[in-house]
Amino acid sequence: MKTLQLNFKNDKGRKTHFNLKYVDEELTPQTVREAMQAIVDAQLVTDKDGQLTYTQVCGAKYIQREETPLFDDEAVTTA
Repeated sequence: MKTLQLNFKNDKGRKTHFNLKYVDEELTPQTVREAMQAIVDAQLVTDKDGQLTYTQVCGAKYIQREETPLFDDEAVTTA
C-alpha cells in the first residue's frame, strides 16, 4: 500500500505535510496539484493559534513502506 504525502508551507513559512492512505496510484501531477491548491484556497485548516496550516503548495510524493518480519510468535500455531 502506498501513502500519498502532500507537502505544504504554513503561515510561518514552515514545512508541513498531510498523508493520505488508500489513494489512487494513477493520479497525475496536475490533478494532485489542483487538489492541493483547492485545500490552500479553502483556508479551512488552522493550528491551535489560529494560523493557517496550509498556505503554499510545495510538492507531493507517494511513499511505499516495506516491512520484513524477523519473527512473529503470535503466528506460530501449536498442534
